[in-house]
Amino acid sequence: DEDPDDVTGSGNLADWRSISLAHDGSNLYLAYVNDGPISLNWAYTLYMDIDANPATGFRGFQDEFPIGSDYILQGAHLFRYSGNGSSWSWTYAGTATSAVSGGRAELALPRSWIGNSPQIHFFAVADNAAFPGGSAIDLYPDGALTAGATGRYLTYTFGSISNPVSSIVVDGTLSDWAGTVPFGSDPDDISGTADLLDWKQVQIAHNSSRLF
Repeated sequence: DEDPDDVTGSGNLADWRSISLAHDGSNLYLAYVNDGPISLNWAYTLYMDIDANPATGFRGFQDEFPIGSDYILQGAHLFRYSGNGSSWSWTYAGTATSAVSGGRAELALPRSWIGNSPQIHFFAVADNAAFPGGSAIDLYPDGALTAGATGRYLTYTFGSISNPVSSIVVDGTLSDWAGTVPFGSDPDDISGTADLLDWKQVQIAHNSSRLF
C-alpha cells in the first residue's frame, strides 16, 4: 500500500511511502521509497516474524508488537533476536547488498540468512530520532504498533518452483525435460483405431518468466 506523507519537520527525514518485497530461489529483495532522500541507517527498521508465531521473538517492551520479531533489518544490517521476548537483544547476522538513489533504496540478502522461511510477517518503523532534530515515528503499515498486540502487519509468501528449468527448446524431442519430475503415468485405457487421443503422461515446468 502507498503510505501517506504523514511525517513533517526539518529533522524528520524518514517517512515511508511504499515497500516492496520479491525473491528468487536464493535471495530476498527489498525496495522502498521514502518521502525525501534516504540515509540508510538505523532510522529504517523492518521487523520480521519468520515462524508466524507472535509468542516467539521480540514482542516489544510491553508486548505491543503485532508479531514476534525473529529478525530485524536495520538499514542494511540484519540481526537475529537473542533476547527473552521483551529485552532489546540482537545478534548480528549479516549485511545486505544495498544501493540508494535519492528517496529510493534497494537491498538483497540470502534467504538462508532468515532460515528459508516459507513466509514473512512484517512491519516497518522509521524512527527519526536517528537524525539531528528528528523525533517523529512513521509506521508501515500505519497502525502497526498498538497496545495489546492488535496492530497491523503485512504477510509476504515465498512461492516455490517444483520443476525449475533455465529454458526448454520447443522442438518436440523432450530431451531437455530430463531431470524434471512428471505427473503420474496414465494407463493405456483407450483402444480403437479411431480413438487416437490417449494421455500417457503430462509434465509441467517453469522458470521466472515462462510456463512449459
